Amino acid sequence: MVKEPYELTLKEFAEKWREYYPEYTETGMRIWSKYRAGMSIINIHKSEVERALKEGKKVPEEVLKTYPELMRKYAGYKPVEKKPTEEEILIASVKKQLELKPEELNIKFVDDITTFLNITPEQYHKGTADMVGVVADLISKMYENAEKLNELYKRTMKPEYKYLYDALMRKIEEIKGYVNSKQISAVNKLRDELRKYIDEKYEIRVRTGVPELIDRIIEDLFKAITERPYVTSNWKIKIGVILDKIAKEYLQEYQIRALKPKPAGMEKIIDEIYLVEKGDTHSIIQYCGKNYKVPNWMLEDKQYLLFYMRAKYGVC
Repeated sequence: MVKEPYELTLKEFAEKWREYYPEYTETGMRIWSKYRAGMSIINIHKSEVERALKEGKKVPEEVLKTYPELMRKYAGYKPVEKKPTEEEILIASVKKQLELKPEELNIKFVDDITTFLNITPEQYHKGTADMVGVVADLISKMYENAEKLNELYKRTMKPEYKYLYDALMRKIEEIKGYVNSKQISAVNKLRDELRKYIDEKYEIRVRTGVPELIDRIIEDLFKAITERPYVTSNWKIKIGVILDKIAKEYLQEYQIRALKPKPAGMEKIIDEIYLVEKGDTHSIIQYCGKNYKVPNWMLEDKQYLLFYMRAKYGVC
């Protein structure tokens, strides 16, 4: 944050004033106009210090030591308390918001599997809503300030307002991007931990030999959390219970593959698979005689689909 001229010693002001106070800023316009009028650097600095004293601002002692006459002149001076203008309050608020660092907002989504499985969908979404809500309130206030800055710029055409507006909009996007990345990261971590957990608990690979089944279970789990097909209207069932229900349903459906003894004519069915190899799910079911209800997970695999149709319905 750039210091005001009266907060700098004479040496610091002489070295930094060109860098700190561009001509398009309010302070810069004032200083450059004095400089172009032929005023010396020391007198420009002195005038800025006296201006601050008159306005009741706190000038550092090390700065005042350079101007003993000002120290005597304003000794015991009790300035009239000056209330900040609406513009000053706005600028102060915006500068404070620009100093925000996304990582300091302490945004944390559920990403450990133990917590995830032991809470309800309601708690999961409420926690997400609470965390996002905190950021949403902050961003809403930032948008309000940005709108006020834009109005000020249109009214005054001061470049500093346009600069602050652009900086604030960039900060808003930075915070939104950070929150989205944290949420995506949390979900991805959960998915990775769920793959391992499901495989070990239900022995998917051992019992079925189809690792893709794990991802199908995970997809259905998140769908259940979002759309509530497995839970009661109050949304109070623990996520771990929902997962168990989904996994068991998949495993029960999958047992059809291991039916013993195999239905008669199975070899003929396997041969017939190639007749419809290029067909889609609809054409296979039509080929089998009529529309039958089949498990969703089989729709991606033509071989298992025809096997299922023959084993369960005696068609094809």
